[in-house]
Amino acid sequence: MIPTNDENVLFPLLTILEDGQYHTLEECIDKLRISFKTTNEEFSEKYNDKSPPSKTKFKTRIKSAISKTRKRKLLENEINKKAEFRITKNGLKQLYLLRGLKKKKILT
Repeated sequence: MIPTNDENVLFPLLTILEDGQYHTLEECIDKLRISFKTTNEEFSEKYNDKSPPSKTKFKTRIKSAISKTRKRKLLENEINKKAEFRITKNGLKQLYLLRGLKKKKILT
């Protein structure tokens, strides 16, 4: 499955980063691919035939979500390393809030 919007990526992304360590973009893409149960066909799906191999719908959605999550100050970059990031204190607060909301939905 390809996530339909950035909000669908937020919870699994923050869960991956919960350990507070720096993670690479590729590592997160790989883990999110598993989380979303993305098939090889879905993972390789491009917007059009002229798109380069690295510009797939799945990767573009994940990169967009990470960018927006960074802007919301839920992630921070490793100094001088653009494609490495970790969760911030605000990101942890958001994760715990989302986790609480998910538990509430399950119980009701």
